[in-house]
Amino acid sequence: MAKRMRTFSSARLLAIAAVLSLIGLVASGPAEAQQSSKTASTSKAAPAPELPIVSIPQVMRINELIEQKWKDNEIRPAEICSDYEFIRRATLDILGRIATPEEIAQFMREAPQSRRASLIDRLLASEEYVDNWATIWTTWLLTRSANPLNRDQMQVWLAEQFSDSYVDPETGQIKKKAEPTGWDDIVRGLITAKGMNNENGAVNFILQHLGEPTPRGQEIKDGMFDFVPITSRITRIFLGIQIQCTQCHDHPFNPEWKQKHFWGMNTFLRQVRRIGTPARRNNRMNVPIFGLQDDESLNKENMIYFENRKAVGFMRRSEYLDGSQWKVGSNKTRREALAEFIINDPFFAKAYVNRMWAHFFGRGLTVNKEFDDFGQHNEVVHPELLEYLAEEFRKVNYDHRELIRWICNSKPYNLACTANETNEKKEDEVFFSRMLLKSMSPEQLFESIWVSTYAYGQEKATVDETRRDLRERWLNQLVVSFGDDEGNEQTFNGTVIQALMLMNGNDINAAIESKDGPVAAAMAKGSWPAVVDHLFLIVLNRKPTTAEQKQIFEDIKPVLIREDTRRPEFWRKAAQDLFWALLNSSEFILNH
Repeated sequence: MAKRMRTFSSARLLAIAAVLSLIGLVASGPAEAQQSSKTASTSKAAPAPELPIVSIPQVMRINELIEQKWKDNEIRPAEICSDYEFIRRATLDILGRIATPEEIAQFMREAPQSRRASLIDRLLASEEYVDNWATIWTTWLLTRSANPLNRDQMQVWLAEQFSDSYVDPETGQIKKKAEPTGWDDIVRGLITAKGMNNENGAVNFILQHLGEPTPRGQEIKDGMFDFVPITSRITRIFLGIQIQCTQCHDHPFNPEWKQKHFWGMNTFLRQVRRIGTPARRNNRMNVPIFGLQDDESLNKENMIYFENRKAVGFMRRSEYLDGSQWKVGSNKTRREALAEFIINDPFFAKAYVNRMWAHFFGRGLTVNKEFDDFGQHNEVVHPELLEYLAEEFRKVNYDHRELIRWICNSKPYNLACTANETNEKKEDEVFFSRMLLKSMSPEQLFESIWVSTYAYGQEKATVDETRRDLRERWLNQLVVSFGDDEGNEQTFNGTVIQALMLMNGNDINAAIESKDGPVAAAMAKGSWPAVVDHLFLIVLNRKPTTAEQKQIFEDIKPVLIREDTRRPEFWRKAAQDLFWALLNSSEFILNH
């Protein structure tokens, strides 16, 4: 890193950094950038386009309901974002990385009225969509603290579910699924998963959150573990209801959730047996191989004892939140019954819709930002919209691609992040009259740095090998700065360079200076304005404005007088410094 940091002290970089701060690309965190969004977005490469008309009924209904909220609250929405903003935003949200110059060029060649809808369709059909959402859901299900091999196993299983194709076990050929695997089937597979984790990655969900072993001698009566973590995780992830505090007492804010509800849900899991032993290891990472099976000899009485804070004891059978019960002798296992109760719960579709809305907009449809915490303390601001999308999601058999297609084609998703006097207050965020600035997740940041620095001129095998090596090393450091190990994103108040310093700056530096790297690709464009154009496209996914081009050139004039500008080395180093300055801008680190 020292080599590049010495370059940062040069007059060229100082001049370019000054230009960037003048035009609103100052290297600040999301909080500062959000406050200055009215001025930071004033320099655009082109005027904002008109919103394309999309005839999808669900999109039209989203627009209608959101626009009514604007009218009721006297809010004037932001302008439609530029096409450059849109392709970067949609690619980040759907694929988990910024767009490439080639993808931008393809997008811009399409007809203006259809290019955004076409882009969304193209992204949803991509294999990268499958990989990205398998990664996202692995983090939500297992957290980032799970063993890397178990995460890999889960990602493989989830990728198979999210994919629209499958491998025929008899012929080995890839075939198209008759219909997509719905979210209901995915959840059913997670809750009822059996077998070993090296054969069925879905079992890792419950294995990761078993809780404490029951006291020796109590295993047959009470089950092998207390299953406390998985009980709260199931309701939080699949229903958007947080009942973890009711393990010890009734809910302080939501009187409908009692301690008995937690333990009634918990009892559904008490016949789960973990199989495998620590002595049986996987050769790759020396990780124990475990699995799950249902064992009717465990907790045969279907009864769990618990105490309240006053040490008063109670007994609880397997009972769902609404009072529905699993009965001894049922033709379904307890987990099978629990899965059906979950999937048929009205909150099931709502929880998924609200989680997806929060992913794409930076917050859910409730008063508080928490998208997985329905209750009286967290009022739904858009109840009609939530009910409508949940019902439509059910009608399409819980097809996650369709829900994303509706959200990304909607008018609120197409808005710029620029605030005005009618929507600049924090309490106005719940009306989605402008796009909120979102910090990249650690995974998005890695993939975006990868695309902007490494995806040039290398053989695919070399690229894949380098990427696997760097991803594991970098993400361990990025999580420290950008998120917690539970998969919750934190506000990052530093700069990209601070993040890069936590990683290996020499790796980045070598990629930038490579004869096949991004700067070399830009230098091949010929003229300095063309070089600047390409560097902006590589890093920020847009072309510089005329003012930016002019100011960058004006501010390096003093250097031009002192140095021999006929040497290619001068311009190459100037391009490298500009690349680093753009990479260190808040415009790069934020999803806007």
